[in-house]
Amino acid sequence: MISGDMCGIIKHLSHGAAPRLSNLRKRLFLAESKVRHFEEKYKVTLGQLDADGLSDDADYEMHEDYRMWHHRAAVADKIKKSIASLEETVKWTQVA
Repeated sequence: MISGDMCGIIKHLSHGAAPRLSNLRKRLFLAESKVRHFEEKYKVTLGQLDADGLSDDADYEMHEDYRMWHHRAAVADKIKKSIASLEETVKWTQVA
């Protein structure tokens, strides 16, 4: 049996997760949108570009975009992990 104090904590976790998940999903959308922008701009995925390497004639803008592309992809991956973790916590609170 779960004590009253624990029920309160579980309820608090569950209610606090909703706005956090909403915020994370918005940030994920933004990060993935930036990644798609670069894919459309250069007509290649980041994985393929990493495999092939930047061309010898890549200009300064492409080098900067490449760095930002990696950053945005890493941010998206981190956010996906945060969402999965928080969703698992919420699922656990619903069982308890």
